[in-house]
Amino acid sequence: MTLPDVSADLEATAKRVQELADQVAAKAKENGLSWLEGYEKVLKNLLDLEEKPRRNPGLIGRPRWRPRMRISSGKPLRCSSRA
Repeated sequence: MTLPDVSADLEATAKRVQELADQVAAKAKENGLSWLEGYEKVLKNLLDLEEKPRRNPGLIGRPRWRPRMRISSGKPLRCSSRA
């Protein structure tokens, strides 16, 4: 089975995201330094979120609230109580 070529879609979407980011930055600049610094913080947090799976591949697909717990047999622990 061959996968469809999504490079054109990827480039078009990346262009739209860039244009939107430029618009947000321009508006934040108009609104003053605190707005622009806030936007910078949002972008840094977003970048951190994007890079986190690369730093720790074990986090992919595992919700943050569900810690990785193992017993000596290597099987995951399961909660047996019912709410």
